[in-house]
Amino acid sequence: MPYANGVHYDSEEQRRPPLHTLISERVLPAAYATDDGAGVLYRGTDFVEAVAENDTAGAYFVETRGWHSDRDATRYTEALRMDGVRLRPATADDFEFFFDLHKQSLGPYVDQVWGWDDDDQRAYFNAT
Repeated sequence: MPYANGVHYDSEEQRRPPLHTLISERVLPAAYATDDGAGVLYRGTDFVEAVAENDTAGAYFVETRGWHSDRDATRYTEALRMDGVRLRPATADDFEFFFDLHKQSLGPYVDQVWGWDDDDQRAYFNAT
């Protein structure tokens, strides 16, 4: 993916400072950050939309905005709430997309430890 990802943006404040620092120091690229209950949908590597299971969950784009001051030349980051982005509840129609995402991101690790069984993984994923 061309962007970093910051999760639990609203509920775990200790995650924000390291994300901002790593982006401002250009260790990480710009990032999408999501509150609990929100996610970002991509098609390939292109952002499509943010989805949420409630009205309070948000999604943010965090990027380096320039220099904080000429005196100390410290870079700073800014999280921009993605206003105008339509949030919608995830539905059963999204299952295949989310299962595929789960399989692509965690499948290799699950396979190394327990072996990947598609039917078992689908049942477990559907239950959670």
